[in-house]
This record gives sequence, structure tokens and C-alpha cells, in this order.
Amino acid sequence: MLIRETTYEGLTRLTRIAQDQGDAGEDWLRRVFERRFGPTVKWVIDVVEETGDPIGRVLAQHLVETQVSDESILRLLGRCHQPGVSRVVPVRELALVVTQKARASLLSAIPEAGDSAREEALAGLDGNLSHWFSAVGQRDEAVRMAEEALARWRRLVTADPERYRAALARAFDRLGQRLDAVGRFEAAHQACREAVELSRRLVLENPAENRSILAQCLANLSLILRSLERRRESLEKAREATDLYRELAARTPKVGRPDLARAVHNLASHQMRAGQLNEALASAGEAVQLRRSLAADRPLAYQTDLASSLELLAEVQHRRGHDHEAFAGTREALTIRQSFAEARPDVFGPELARSLDALGSRLSRLGQLVEAHKMFVASAEVRRRLAEDRPRIFNPECGADLRGLVGRDENGPSASCSAAPRANDEQFEDRRRTGRVLGGALSDPVLPEARMNVGLVSGPAQRTFDLDGVVGDSPAFFSRDGDELEGIVARREGVDP
Repeated sequence: MLIRETTYEGLTRLTRIAQDQGDAGEDWLRRVFERRFGPTVKWVIDVVEETGDPIGRVLAQHLVETQVSDESILRLLGRCHQPGVSRVVPVRELALVVTQKARASLLSAIPEAGDSAREEALAGLDGNLSHWFSAVGQRDEAVRMAEEALARWRRLVTADPERYRAALARAFDRLGQRLDAVGRFEAAHQACREAVELSRRLVLENPAENRSILAQCLANLSLILRSLERRRESLEKAREATDLYRELAARTPKVGRPDLARAVHNLASHQMRAGQLNEALASAGEAVQLRRSLAADRPLAYQTDLASSLELLAEVQHRRGHDHEAFAGTREALTIRQSFAEARPDVFGPELARSLDALGSRLSRLGQLVEAHKMFVASAEVRRRLAEDRPRIFNPECGADLRGLVGRDENGPSASCSAAPRANDEQFEDRRRTGRVLGGALSDPVLPEARMNVGLVSGPAQRTFDLDGVVGDSPAFFSRDGDELEGIVARREGVDP
């Protein structure tokens, strides 16, 4: 225990110094990893989870530039997949580097004939890489690795069906998620439907072992069906998945509560889209309650989820005509978004812009047009900065924001927003109406005041903004946390983000 406290506390203090002093503090962390990397391996992920960057970034750079032992890589790999840990952004970025090194090491080894254990490990690492690429916004790479993982599991199932069918079901499910993220909805639907069919057969044979797989596959199929505008079917699948997650959470609350929170959140989103506003209000309220409890214990891991559920609840309240209640939840969500965007604008800038739009819309509908205008201006400024780094993604949206602010765009939302759900259209109309009433004043005195009021962040953004993830309605795909690690670390139950 003394060794743990000494190492953990020492790394934590150095990270806090680096957060205050910048490069000078980061140099101390680099020296620790250069001179005493081995003793830090056991505790460093705990520190990354607790403090965030820069220790995660410095460690990732050290792993890229330095040859470390396979034992250390495997220990880091297993720790990155512990429940809840992988929800922290610096851990995700670190896990991508660790997994790449583990895969490269395994590929460099000379294979033996009929070495199924090696193929199984590679299939698991390919699946992990797909997850981590997706988690950091590299969607095309995520699809490629999901396809490679599926191909490996297919070969393994041919040799030993009983052993690998569950892994094959997860591989189909994973590929469906990745295909949906790049807009290949029909292919995604086919993959997720195959995953559900496989997992249903597995549950018939062994319910206790495979019910969590079925819940995961049903939840993700519901999101694919939503992308295809098949709302009745998507709602049915979401309900079935939520019922299963309730059973699982009742048996193992510590592991099951995050899964249940995500399932209830998505169920509320489906209910809202289907016009079932009373049911959506109850589900969204439950999601907020669950995620508030989770965030109280692990703020870095769950506060952004809480913000999403607050936004969803606010959107349901707005649709029921309760705009004052909607304003309070949206303001709380924005406060959370601001705190994360200040620390990592490259990751959380898009969500900050979205929340600013949401609060501007709420203020506009309450008649507070000057304050609403400040929010819309601040959002446009965030997106302008995003567009500097990702012009193809953000320029059309930024242009629509600016035209709406001055009340001159008669064509509605930009083409990039045309397929987005109702909230995007309403927010655009709120921007345009506010801009017209105020005379379209996009002047220099407004921008500094907006920055002061909303704590604008600076710096380019590297993460793609999902325009379909409008306020309170962002899809949260389900994937098991660590299930791809068969053959490397012990299998366990859990769900990751």
C-alpha cells in the first residue's frame, strides 16, 4: 500500500504541477517515464483517470517514442479496459496507442501452424482498435479494423463454432455501429440484424451467459433503425433492450447501472421522436437521475453523459411546453460542457457549440433576445474556430449560423443540416428570429461580451461534429468494455461508452 500511495500521489502531484506550469511540468513527467517507467505502470492509468491530461498525452508520446516491454503493454492494455476507465478521453487516446503497440508486437512474432490463440488475440485487438479509432473520431479506420476483426472471427468460428459464436455476434454488432457512423445505413442494418439473430440463438442455449450480448445488439439495432427512419421498429427494439438491461442491473448494480442509464436515455430519445412525450419525460428523468449518481462518484467519466441526458430532458420539456424547466436543465448542461471544453477544446468544442445553441434557443423562446443573441454569437465563434481546422465539416454549418444571426437566410438550415432532426431546424429559426428582432447586430462589442459570459474556449477542434446528434438526442452506441480482450486478459462483464 505504501508503494502504491507513493507512486500514485507522486504522479498526481507532478500532473497537477504540469497543469499549472505547462511545458516545465510536463518535462518532469517525461523524466519519470524515461527513468522509472516500470514502477509507474501499475498506477499510472488511475492517475490519468483522476486528473486527465497532460499525463495521458505525455505517456502516449513516451510509448510511441520508446521501446517498452510486452508485459508493460499488456498491463496497460488490461487497465485501460476496466469498467468506467475507458470513458475518460485521455485514457481513450492512450488506449489507442497501447493497443497499436500490442498488435504490432503480436504481428511481428513468427506464427506457428494452426495457432488459433494468436488469431484469437489478433481478432480481439482488431476489435479494440476499431473501438478506440471510433472513440477518437477516426471513423474510416474504425470501419477498416471492424471489418478485419469480423473476418478473423469468421475464420475462427469455422474451426470451432461453439467457442467463438458469441465473439462473432459482437463483431457483427461492432461493424454495424461503425458503418452507421459513416452513413452506410443499409449495410449497418444488415450487420446489426445478423448480430441480433446470432445473440438470440445464444440466449436460447444459455440465457445467463448471453443475455448481455443480446441487450447490446438490440440497443444498437434500435439506433440503426432510427437512422433509417423506421421509428416503430426502433422503439420496439429499444424497449426490449432496456428491459434486459434492467434485469442485468438488478443482478449486478455496480456494473449494470451505466448500461441501464444509457439504455433509458436512448429509450427516451426514441419515445420523444415517436411523439410519446409523457413516456419520454419519465425515461429522460430517470436517465438524469442515474447519470447524476454516476457522475457524483466519477465526474470525469460520467459528467458529459449527464449533460447529454439533461439536454434530452430539456428538449422533452420544451416539446411539452415547459420552457422554463427546459432552460434550467440546458443551462446546467452548458456549465458541464464549458468545464470540459476549457480543458480539451479539441475534443469538446463541438458539444460546447451545440449546447450554446440550445441555451440560445431556450432564451429566445423565453423572450430574452439579447441573452439569446450572445449565445448564438458565441456558438458561431466556436464553430468558426472549428472550421479553421476542419473546413469541409464545419464551414457550411458556420455559414448557416452567421446568416441566421443576421436574419438574412431565407433558405433554412444549410445543406449539411438538412437531414438533422427537428431541434436543428428550431434552433436555426430561433437564431434567425433573434437576429431580425435585434437588427442583425453582429458587432465587435458583442463578441467580447459573449466570450465573457459563456467562457469561450480557444484552439482548433479535431473531432467530427455529428450533426444528427442534436440537443439531447445524441445516439449512444453500446459496446462491451473489454470483451475484445479474450486471450489477453480475463473475460468479464461490462459495458463501455
